[in-house]
Amino acid sequence: MMKLIRQIIIISFLIGTLVSKAQEKTDQTLLTVGDEKIPSSEFVRIYLKNHQAGTIIDRKSVDEYLNLFINFRLKVLDAKDSKLDTSSSFKNELAGYRQQLARPYLTDKETEEKLINEAYERMKYEVSASHILISIPEQVVPSDTLKYYDKAIAIRNRIVNGEPFEVVARATSDDPSVANNNGYLGYFTVFQMVYPFESAVYNLKTGEISMPIRTRFGYHIIKVLDKRAAKGQVKVAHIMIAVPKDATEEQKSKLKEKIDEIYKQVLNNENFGQLANKYSEDPGSSKNNGELPWFGSGSIIPEFEKVAFGFDHDGQVSEPFQSSFGWHIVKRLARKEIGSFDEMLPDIKKKVFSDMRNTISVERMIAKIKVENKFREDTVNLKQIDLLVDSSIYRSSWRYQGLKENKNLFEIAGQKHDQDEFSGFLVIYQRNGLKGSIHSIVRKAYNDWVNQTIYNYQQSVLEQKFPEFKYLMQEYHDGILLFNISDLKVWSKASNDSLGLENFYQKNKDNYKWGERVHYVTYSCADEKILAKVSKLAANRKEKGMKPDDVVGKFNKEQTKVSVNYLVVNPDDKEILGYESWKGGISPIVSKDGNSTFIEVISVTTGDIKSLVDCKGQTISDYQQLLEEDWLKSLHQKFPIEINQEAIKQVVESLGKQ
Repeated sequence: MMKLIRQIIIISFLIGTLVSKAQEKTDQTLLTVGDEKIPSSEFVRIYLKNHQAGTIIDRKSVDEYLNLFINFRLKVLDAKDSKLDTSSSFKNELAGYRQQLARPYLTDKETEEKLINEAYERMKYEVSASHILISIPEQVVPSDTLKYYDKAIAIRNRIVNGEPFEVVARATSDDPSVANNNGYLGYFTVFQMVYPFESAVYNLKTGEISMPIRTRFGYHIIKVLDKRAAKGQVKVAHIMIAVPKDATEEQKSKLKEKIDEIYKQVLNNENFGQLANKYSEDPGSSKNNGELPWFGSGSIIPEFEKVAFGFDHDGQVSEPFQSSFGWHIVKRLARKEIGSFDEMLPDIKKKVFSDMRNTISVERMIAKIKVENKFREDTVNLKQIDLLVDSSIYRSSWRYQGLKENKNLFEIAGQKHDQDEFSGFLVIYQRNGLKGSIHSIVRKAYNDWVNQTIYNYQQSVLEQKFPEFKYLMQEYHDGILLFNISDLKVWSKASNDSLGLENFYQKNKDNYKWGERVHYVTYSCADEKILAKVSKLAANRKEKGMKPDDVVGKFNKEQTKVSVNYLVVNPDDKEILGYESWKGGISPIVSKDGNSTFIEVISVTTGDIKSLVDCKGQTISDYQQLLEEDWLKSLHQKFPIEINQEAIKQVVESLGKQ
């Protein structure tokens, strides 16, 4: 029954509510629990959410669910009566869940959908490109970025006018890697570059030179070299022998000999994983049989990627090859193509949320909220803040002295936000270490403040704007309370109340019995001849009124030679397999690891009462069930329950017509 009750409030329910015809009727009170009045619509909503489509709906099924629902509401009411909903731990936990659940409602759905579809389409292709970076210093004044743009245009013109891209890249690029790669970035796919760079590449034609593209790194001049269908992902294991950059020729020769020797062992079909464990000098993979995580194009050094994707089949092993890290031997373990849209959707969503794409979606959402809620601003009043800010803001020590008249800066949904509020934000904002002119700092801070305020406004009205979010939050609210009160009254209580558990066990121990059990002793001795004599005596011990201890005592007068061990097992235990055929219940003597043993079956019993230690898990579960039943009885006595039978009848009729 506990599992059925918990299904009502299980926290992992999908967002969404089925609206039934029953809700179109007058939403009368269906149930009163204590002082809590529950409308028909709430019961119908939860009922539908916990029953699959096509389920037969009749008065009996509704009544059964109503009983579960009543018990659920009683427990939540008891949690509230115990003030569990006022604790800081409860509030913090619920706030954490709300933050997670709110995320899908704090972006622009249309923009998000476009970005997801765009990412999947780009995922089907890999692009090869080179770039030239014109970096922009952090402290540069925004208005001065024009000179860096002009510099980028001049560099682009050199290429357009015929100079080789590689030559210009070596001469002008601020990317440190240009000395080694001439600006070449290799093949890459979606999510592997910052979004503006990625978009530029995917929108360019092969051979085309981009206009300057701005990213957080500066301006980029990009040339697309090739586009091809995505290779998917590959999983490999490798053995690496590192070659230090300052290695002498002699050292390099010895390291080459070492990798060649390992390769011979690979060719002799020795276990690749074990060889990786033993020899590989890649600390990240050597302990895992040399296995690397799945990777695609652009995720690893080009020379390694070329080999990894060059195999024809799983299990194929490369000859030793060299990279900037050293020598490698690679074995392909598996390869997979790009999945369908539905298969890739969860991963794409996750990456879109963590990528700057999410910022785009949030900004579009904020723009729509401004329109929907009559956003108005007065930036003239912002200039007064400009006049108050001085150079101390660069040292994060600026203090707001106040204005004679506190004027409004913007208004949304009838809520006004003024100069004092923004100045308080600016005092905190300066801690980020600010660069640029005071005017640009104030303007940037203002824009961030407006966006954050609108974002917070949207977050605060989610329950009013989205009924499904309101219901979901209510489920989490009640679910956490149910868990906490159940733990307090049942789960932890049963585990921690040792005296109560012992008393429960003593009253109910006849319920905890073993099935058929075999009681036996194992005789052991290093001397097989002595043990043979022990076996003969054990076969006749009952006639002589001896116990197993008496038997070994005959042989252990001066020093211990024979040991005896008493055991109880199920009849199918491997140690006593075939015991029914042993003559006199005594097994043949077996020698192992310098010791000889034989077994004597003492008795076979059925229905032995288990000790509390042997049945503690089941006893705790049963004790919890008793505590649950007693708790519910007390709750039914504590809180009056009224059921509107006419409302129940209408609900059954409405549900039955769907």
